[in-house]
Amino acid sequence: MNDNLIFSRNWEDDSLLELKVEAQNEYVTIWQSCYIANGFLKEQATNISNFVKMAGQSYYIEFGELSGNYTPAFSMELKKVDDLGHIRAELNLENEDDGNRKHRCQLYIKTEQGMLLNFCQGLRAMSEGKCDKTELNKLS
Repeated sequence: MNDNLIFSRNWEDDSLLELKVEAQNEYVTIWQSCYIANGFLKEQATNISNFVKMAGQSYYIEFGELSGNYTPAFSMELKKVDDLGHIRAELNLENEDDGNRKHRCQLYIKTEQGMLLNFCQGLRAMSEGKCDKTELNKLS
């Protein structure tokens, strides 16, 4: 599977985390940096795990503001594709080549419930300082 989403910690202080977000599918590979509060990763890991376990059909997450002159923003909408555990994530990343923030890259990546739950474990580990990187579709 070519599709993947990778979160890597660039640096961290008491209240802020710089996160490198990399995404790829068969058509495109892109990365950007985001700035989030330290506890946000753990919170999102819990919310995504709940999405997988519950009957909900979609879950939306956003780092930063998608419009306006703010720090770079990232969004992801997770959608259940079928009852077999297949999930599609629609990603929206900023292409930091323009001061007006008008260039964005949107792509879909495919994954499965088990891979998404493993990713959540990685997010929790990152939030606790136990690792600096987690990948969505990495086979152990």
